[in-house]
Amino acid sequence: MPRISAGIGSVSSVPRPGGRRRCTGWCRPSRADSDAVAQLARFLGHSGNYTAARVLQQQITDTREQVLGTEHPSTLATRAGLSYWTGRADSQAGQ
Repeated sequence: MPRISAGIGSVSSVPRPGGRRRCTGWCRPSRADSDAVAQLARFLGHSGNYTAARVLQQQITDTREQVLGTEHPSTLATRAGLSYWTGRADSQAGQ
């Protein structure tokens, strides 16, 4: 599956303390783009494609960690979604 985060990832950024990066040009993912990918992940998961939902949720989590930081509420909520779809994908594989 191609990485969708390429369309929402950073283009140009400068390192900051704590591992976060500061945007120097167009590099912040649009909240709408990120939310749209999250909706796609939920749709795929609720349609029974748990593995695809998990892959997308991982990409969203990685992007939000880079842009917002690991302790941001949106990042934490995204991690919860990743945990959910990972569990569903694992239980489906074990059947």
